[in-house]
Amino acid sequence: MIKTVIFDMDGVVVDTAQLNFVADSKVLNSVGLNISKGEYLKHTGKPGRQIYDEILKQHGVTADLEALVAKREEYIKKAIEELNLKPNPGFHELVAKLRANNYIVALASSSSKTKVWNVLNFLKLGNTFVTVVTGSDVTKTKPAPDIYLEVAGRLKLKPDECVVVEDSETGILAAKNAGMVCIALLTEHTKNQDVSIADKIVDSLSKIDVNDFQELSRRGGLI
Repeated sequence: MIKTVIFDMDGVVVDTAQLNFVADSKVLNSVGLNISKGEYLKHTGKPGRQIYDEILKQHGVTADLEALVAKREEYIKKAIEELNLKPNPGFHELVAKLRANNYIVALASSSSKTKVWNVLNFLKLGNTFVTVVTGSDVTKTKPAPDIYLEVAGRLKLKPDECVVVEDSETGILAAKNAGMVCIALLTEHTKNQDVSIADKIVDSLSKIDVNDFQELSRRGGLI
């Protein structure tokens, strides 16, 4: 029986694609790289350190990854205010519906703890989630299942009692590797990724029907 709904943050709770691109472009520019948005979006759903590592290797550039990650936090905090982020349409309504049906609401994001809380505090969503797990809290990030299993562990729930809402192929793989039901949210930035292993695919948070959860749980499982 489904008891909790776990949201990814980037792309699901809030559209942070432009935020990430603005901040990461500045960071990569500092080591002489000027990447296109198209190239950048291929890395959607991955933590900043992994994005930098992959892009630097692709371009044959050597740099201090930890120093770049530290710069990222500074640029992201500034960009959050500049872009005046807002939750995705339908988010508040979905949370209200989940609470009305006694579902626990949680968050699992591959982003760093600093970035996650900067975003949540700016959006005034700090008290929305019963627990928040970030990329800083686990050793292996998505597509490894660790971040979702950590949420389940904190809530003392079994994986098959959890529904995950994700927008990226990497995140969907993480949810399915954890043995959880996964709903894929199609977004402008991840619509070309392979989301076929999700148990349900929607193009808006408003199209997530809590009445479908138990049927989805009967069909869900490990990939």
